[in-house]
Amino acid sequence: MGFLDNYLTVNQKVQMAHEKYPDHKIIANIIEHDLAAGYVLVQADFYRHKDDEKPAYRDFAYGHQAFYPTNMKRWFVEDTTSSAIGRVIAVALGLGEKPNRETMEQIERSKANEMNPSDQGAWGIQAAKQENIPTAATVMHNLEAQLGAE
Repeated sequence: MGFLDNYLTVNQKVQMAHEKYPDHKIIANIIEHDLAAGYVLVQADFYRHKDDEKPAYRDFAYGHQAFYPTNMKRWFVEDTTSSAIGRVIAVALGLGEKPNRETMEQIERSKANEMNPSDQGAWGIQAAKQENIPTAATVMHNLEAQLGAE
């Protein structure tokens, strides 16, 4: 089994939500942002029925432009919004994994030299100072080989 096998795309989650809750609605709102600093925090609310007064589920996604590849930086707000929607659907459907496949693919492709060394975030400085950080898939492959697992 591969690293990404347990993760669904946001589109797959949306289709599953349509099947289970055909009358649902999702509302996503930006609750905090600083575009000059390059971050956004998005809240997504899931309503089982479009007429429900209060959401049944709520989740959040944080996006920081520094963690995006150059060709994706301009869409970090849209991507973060999609991520919040995918995360709240995962909660509503009781899925085992909240992260979306797109997010995990992005993490898989990330290299230390793509990160901003001046960023004081959780991964920025420490990761940018290191070289040859293995990808998650490489780590999983090495663990599988060492443990004789699949």
